[in-house]
Amino acid sequence: MKLIHTETGKEIRLGDRVQDFRGDYLTIQSFEKGRTAESTGRVYVRSDEGWEQGFYPSVINAKIVD
Repeated sequence: MKLIHTETGKEIRLGDRVQDFRGDYLTIQSFEKGRTAESTGRVYVRSDEGWEQGFYPSVINAKIVD
């Protein structure tokens, strides 16, 4: 399972810093595939300010693939 940036096609790895749709930088902590075919899964991140949260992969312009 991989996390792929939808615009560049490059793999995003744990610990990489990415930019969300608001322009904020986030560090990838983990991600999980969706439990159903309709689900896009979740990406868990940490901000520079220290908060942690889970988002849909589209928030960071990414998708989870097998």
